[in-house]
Amino acid sequence: MMTLLCWLKEIERSGHLPICSSHLLFGDKPIAALMTSTLANTFPTEQGLAEIKLEMNKQGYFIATHLRYVAPVINYVLYAKAISLLYKGRLPLFCRFVQLLERVTTPELMPFVEYWNTHPEQFEAYLVMSASYRDHHAYRHGLFQHSVEVAELAYSNAISLGHSPIECQIALLAGLFHDIGKVYSQSEANLKTYQTGAHECLNFSLLAEPLKFLATHDWDAHRMFSSMLAPYQQHRSEQYAVESIFRFADHASCSSNRTHVLFFGKPAHFRFLKNGDKMVRRLPA
Repeated sequence: MMTLLCWLKEIERSGHLPICSSHLLFGDKPIAALMTSTLANTFPTEQGLAEIKLEMNKQGYFIATHLRYVAPVINYVLYAKAISLLYKGRLPLFCRFVQLLERVTTPELMPFVEYWNTHPEQFEAYLVMSASYRDHHAYRHGLFQHSVEVAELAYSNAISLGHSPIECQIALLAGLFHDIGKVYSQSEANLKTYQTGAHECLNFSLLAEPLKFLATHDWDAHRMFSSMLAPYQQHRSEQYAVESIFRFADHASCSSNRTHVLFFGKPAHFRFLKNGDKMVRRLPA
């Protein structure tokens, strides 16, 4: 059995049979699957993004055992692009990304969810670029991985600590967008190699339109989100508790990745390594 994020093109129903035939796309690859009419009727539209569990029967046909409607957070073009650019081991990361976008429900924040649909060049760079030159997540797809990790940590911790829904959603979006300025060199200047610089300043250049919308509808939310997108200043006069949660999530993702990279390829009995003037320790797997 496998779970896939597919694009449902069509469900062929019969008024006399309890079985339906569905036509799916996994990226640009067509898949045909059978499902019960009861399962098909749980899907609210005739096409769109769907999470589906498939198993193959003895005759070689795919049978759908689970079907979940996914909110229209990305269009088909972006979906197909993501499937083509992310190799198999990274596809679960894309599913996590889509699930994060689904959690944003505040109307004033929806332009950030819809942002990718109107900026495909930036989305492509966001998927493939590294997060840094030689620091953390310094490999292909590293920026995407880091952004998803920060968003998940910030959102779950904000919920656990009792913050309001809009603060939790702002923390989530801050995780996804706090490094968006790093794609500027590739998407706007067509430079294919990683460029160092004050990427936080470029965040505001790329996000000018959705930030303007947020400012006109909820100025306080705009101030909070802008504070998270800006370079960190410990002694800034205004502080937000949920921003501290987001900053911790960013730090935790970076620190964890550095440790994983440091121990990569080392035998399980390597419990500590010297990194500069610090000793980094771990417990064996």
